[in-house]
Amino acid sequence: MRINEDILKELRDVTKNRQSWKSNIDNVAEKLGEEHSVPVNAKALWLLGEMGLKHPKKIERHVEDIASYMKDENPKLRERSVNAVGRIGRGDEKLIIPHLNMLMKMRHDECENVRHAFLWACENIASTAPELFCEKLDIFYEMIGDSIEKVRIEALKCLG
Repeated sequence: MRINEDILKELRDVTKNRQSWKSNIDNVAEKLGEEHSVPVNAKALWLLGEMGLKHPKKIERHVEDIASYMKDENPKLRERSVNAVGRIGRGDEKLIIPHLNMLMKMRHDECENVRHAFLWACENIASTAPELFCEKLDIFYEMIGDSIEKVRIEALKCLG
């Protein structure tokens, strides 16, 4: 698994050098895929979300791939995909509107971290496009009753 360690180091180096983000979006997006480990895909998804916040127009062609991980069997990859969609949506909500219905389904995910990420993503998107959630406030009220405390707390923040 040496190759995965090398790729993770490369992704960490890119993460630290924000000035290189715009020119490295395609390179980071190439790291997504079954041929790479879960940690590599997770790191790439997280970084693409951050890059998408800063450079939404440059990330546009990768949004479909990023959002597709919301359907992945691995909860860490679903969580990171949801986070990335939230960050990208904060940068430009138009880029994630085609994926908004799938994002909304993530509130029912079996994994508490995915449900927590769902709320965090909604907060991110709502900070620049609150109109997308006007008809969805009942979702956050419903999530106040989640079995996990950190999810309940985050749901309250969405309403406050």
